[in-house]
Amino acid sequence: WSQTHCDSLLRQFPAADAAGDVGLAPAAGGTAASSTPQPALSAILMALVPQASAVVQKIYLYIADQQCDWALARCLSPRVARICQAFPCNQQSLEQRHFAIPPQMVLAILWRVTRPFDARRVLQCVLFHVTKAYGDEDRLTLGALSNTLTLQHSEGLSSEQDRIHCRSIISAYQAMPGKTESLAALSVTHNLAHLLLDQGENDEAFRMFIRVHQAATKELPTTHPIVLSASHGAGVAYMFKGCVKEAMSMLRPVWEARLAIHGDYHPHTIVSQYALGLACIQAGQYAEADQLLRAASAHQLVVTGHSDIEALSMLLSAAVAVAAQGQVQGATKMIEDLVKAMESGGNTRQIPAVRFLQFSARVELVNCYLHQAMFPEAHTLVEATINEASHDEDLRNSARFAHQVLRARCFIYMAQIHLHFNRPKNALDTIQTFMVSPDFNLCSSLRDIAKTIHNHATAALVASHQQPPPQPLSR
Repeated sequence: WSQTHCDSLLRQFPAADAAGDVGLAPAAGGTAASSTPQPALSAILMALVPQASAVVQKIYLYIADQQCDWALARCLSPRVARICQAFPCNQQSLEQRHFAIPPQMVLAILWRVTRPFDARRVLQCVLFHVTKAYGDEDRLTLGALSNTLTLQHSEGLSSEQDRIHCRSIISAYQAMPGKTESLAALSVTHNLAHLLLDQGENDEAFRMFIRVHQAATKELPTTHPIVLSASHGAGVAYMFKGCVKEAMSMLRPVWEARLAIHGDYHPHTIVSQYALGLACIQAGQYAEADQLLRAASAHQLVVTGHSDIEALSMLLSAAVAVAAQGQVQGATKMIEDLVKAMESGGNTRQIPAVRFLQFSARVELVNCYLHQAMFPEAHTLVEATINEASHDEDLRNSARFAHQVLRARCFIYMAQIHLHFNRPKNALDTIQTFMVSPDFNLCSSLRDIAKTIHNHATAALVASHQQPPPQPLSR
């Protein structure tokens, strides 16, 4: 229906129907608007507004539906982009309410999986205009802001300000009457919990996930998207807390339900398959983890049409599962190929999430080298990784739990390498740098390893008749 009606609509457009970059030229980057009045729509386009609005609304409802085929949805993107060019998102069009939902917002949702960075750019522009036209608390403004925050989070661009925005969106929805707004508030609360989890506030995130799950299951059927999202979030929170049994009991049913509802090639199914694969690694079920993660990566490739950061992340996790099964050489080759692929990615290195994935891959590669007693290679790589992270503000200062664990592992690996080369003083200096850092108290899983290395290095210094430095007072 959507393709047929899109094509029927587009055939009626005048030849010169382009108004700039998907109809968003007046708001460069979503931060400033042109004061020049925009030209009015031609008589032909004005006559097509009702038909275009109906098509856009239908596509929006389709991609929001559980049965959406995202391979087909990807085919709709260029058609919706042409509609956007013909009907710009600016003050005049918004004030006249030409569209219930701006076509640019629908395009951003279509691009969310296949072109996330372009999607965020478009949403920022839409957000600028709808905020100016309708105010901060309009439903359309709240929806645009919520989608923008979700995309920023997926790119590793979340900040303290985003948490404030999430809480304000939740409050605005809660102040509105009606079940739709109540469910929207639950959905944004779920997103906020993910943001808190990423920033290392595991306990608060866990409580929030459980609250959302309890509220959703009271009002909605078990297969409702919000219930499945809440169950998924609670499972991820359990995984972060190390409660593997509870995590698996939540994540596996969600994946099975989404698989039955959406099929393999849907973003929700894929993200559930990814999370279940990570839980299997934590549970020691490495063969199943490898199978799930490789399949998830292949499905992501079909949906997006290219090896995006999510697909590469899944393959990196699959390599971890392969290494855990004792196939370290195979895992090494997988990770080396991933590192090469990411290093040839051009300007994508400017994206924090890409740099974090490269950082993760290098740390896992160091681990593989150490397991094969390739100490010179491990030393060269971990030294370069620590140096690069120290000059990268995002990696150096990030409070995200995943970043902190990776930084801790770098120092532990470097200390182990110094001990291997009989450099106990260097090992002690390295491990003490970690032990006096804020990361030490947050990375409980690595704390005991650090203390053991500290004791070994101290004993080696005493045996060599050198005076060890005093025991550090960890913060």
